[in-house]
Amino acid sequence: MGTASVICALQTYCQDIYKGQLASLHITATSELLRTAATYTYLWIRAVTSCKGGSWKTSWQDLSSWNYANWASRQPCQWYRTCTVFNPKDGLWRSRACFLLHLFLCQH
Repeated sequence: MGTASVICALQTYCQDIYKGQLASLHITATSELLRTAATYTYLWIRAVTSCKGGSWKTSWQDLSSWNYANWASRQPCQWYRTCTVFNPKDGLWRSRACFLLHLFLCQH
């Protein structure tokens, strides 16, 4: 299953089961709220990093505006297309291969 299809499958699950969306984080306050509410494990969010037109870009899969990021140092990975996880322990984002198993976060 490719990068886009993994994120699409998680998005479909959020919509069908929880009537929500796979999380995209646009402000610091949302990240801080998640840090207090989530368990201490990586959580998939809706950001994907890929090379387009010779340059690396991260975007939200829902095509919403890219107006906030909270990357850990030396992130995002710019060697291959990656998905993004949120770490509630430190509130930072990290690139991960999209086939890895992680919990994911749905929002309403």
